[in-house]
Amino acid sequence: MSTFNFLFGTIVGECILKHMDNLSRTLQNPKLTAVDAHSIAKLTCKTLDKIRNGNSFDLFWEKPLQNQQKLGLNMPSLPRKRKAPEKFRMVQENHFFMILQRIITKLNILKHLI
Repeated sequence: MSTFNFLFGTIVGECILKHMDNLSRTLQNPKLTAVDAHSIAKLTCKTLDKIRNGNSFDLFWEKPLQNQQKLGLNMPSLPRKRKAPEKFRMVQENHFFMILQRIITKLNILKHLI
């Protein structure tokens, strides 16, 4: 864990996976009804949607910065701007929001199957 990128990735993973783990454990309960499972999956989607807004990200951003200072890592900085190769040119999105969107999409598909 010598770079800020690694620290940030682990904290993002923890943030997302704790909600997914809670959902997974809850859905494995044999006494859970389909209606309850559906409502729990919807609640998890709403929670992940709330994380995607800018205010929540600002609050989230404080945690990696605090850990960065404790661990003595360099401050995060943007890499030098370079022109991307033609085959890789596409709209660049924030990876945090992209990952959340994929999870929410998969959960929405799951909701319709239940």
